Amino acid sequence: MSIIKKLITDANVFLTNMRPQFLHRSGLDPQALLGAHPRLICASLTAYGLHGPDREAPGYDMAVFSGRSGLAERSTPPGGTPPIFPGGIGDNASALSLVAGIAGTLFRRERTGQRQLVSALLLRTGVYTLGMDISTRIGLGRITAPAPRTRPQNPLMNLYRAGDGRWFWLVGAEAQRHWPGIVAATEFAALQEDVRFASPRERHRNSTALVEALDHVFAQHSRDHLAAQVAAYDVWWAPIQPAEEVVSDPQALACGSFARAEGQTGEALE
Repeated sequence: MSIIKKLITDANVFLTNMRPQFLHRSGLDPQALLGAHPRLICASLTAYGLHGPDREAPGYDMAVFSGRSGLAERSTPPGGTPPIFPGGIGDNASALSLVAGIAGTLFRRERTGQRQLVSALLLRTGVYTLGMDISTRIGLGRITAPAPRTRPQNPLMNLYRAGDGRWFWLVGAEAQRHWPGIVAATEFAALQEDVRFASPRERHRNSTALVEALDHVFAQHSRDHLAAQVAAYDVWWAPIQPAEEVVSDPQALACGSFARAEGQTGEALE
């Protein structure tokens, strides 16, 4: 502990993921450190924060960020089982928010000399991530349950599977504008002629039938073929990729998604 306190004397930021009780017991609580070190910024990353009845409770991203925040329940179709999200999603998002807070506080200190405690927590980040739905619940008093894939609000903005078994998102966000391109890309003229699909309202009303029709036509082709088709007609879409495809995705590589660590190997990232 004496080594830590010695390092703090010359530090710009003291970053910890320890709970309040440990920090107080060790003399490393934010109030003590900010009072003793005029230029130090304290940053805390925890599950539940430094205040409130559960501030001392342990927590991990799948339980707190995904579960307690409402995110897992919101991702569960009626009657379904809550999903198990990949590990680290909440950790990564919370860490990004903490980095942003630290950067902003360093800037403020240099401009004004003022400092503060910066905190990020899994629960609050999870609630923020679900902000659109939380706002709807607060403002309207209710949230519509997530629709099953076979009965979406907008069938043109839905998950589909190609004939080779590979899934993709069709993103016809503007139902009227994108409909002609989707019909042309599928080369399924009967869609245009079917009165059940004549307008956005009718496509919503008959969404199950339209999903069945699109499932049928998409199942006739590989995803690569469909990708070329939708690109030719400016249809918005995105592949659903496993990790082995992500690491060799030309766009993911071009936009700097990966950083090579010293001694790292792997042809996919060459």
